[in-house]
Amino acid sequence: APPPPPRRKHAYEYFAEWDKYDADAEAAKVDREASGTVVAGGGGAGDESGGLPAGLTAAMLREMPRVEVERRALAEKQKGNEQYKVGEYKKAIVNYTHSLRLDPGNAAVYANRALCNLKLRSNSLAVADADAALSLDDGFTKARLRRAIARRRLGQPAAAIKDLRRVLEVEPHNKEAAEQLRLATIEGERERREEAARAEAAPPPEARAEA
Repeated sequence: APPPPPRRKHAYEYFAEWDKYDADAEAAKVDREASGTVVAGGGGAGDESGGLPAGLTAAMLREMPRVEVERRALAEKQKGNEQYKVGEYKKAIVNYTHSLRLDPGNAAVYANRALCNLKLRSNSLAVADADAALSLDDGFTKARLRRAIARRRLGQPAAAIKDLRRVLEVEPHNKEAAEQLRLATIEGERERREEAARAEAAPPPEARAEA
């Protein structure tokens, strides 16, 4: 019998990649950098906030009406958008992370955080966020384009090309996707030539055995 198809991840599972990122510790670091001060400790894996906004605990969240949770998640998203507009990408990531801890089902927030990570050259995290956005909305073209850009930067031209072709099927006049596809195609061809050159330069198996 053929093997069962791979299980589709839930969006919240993509937080595994983000467990290494402490939003509150990063916020404190950003504030220290802005003020020029250095404070020992702060945040860390033992922080009980669990990535939630300041003053909110998991116990409080469990007792909170759903409409209030959604309101707070939207407020954090809007704060992230404002930080992004002024180029404060690390602070925007903190706000988007808070929003997602409150409401992990918002594909747009994952895509926004992916864009911030692209700005910061955190390409693996950008891929993880774009994956999460696409798991929630497979037709989310912006998330797919952002994943393609991150994959290109990570030296994965074939995967990037696959994403970019999907984007251009939906948006054939998307200039950024077309340019990224051009670059990924060049990089993929260079990769193939380099692989062929390495294979040609390698000694035949019998020569390696004699050595």
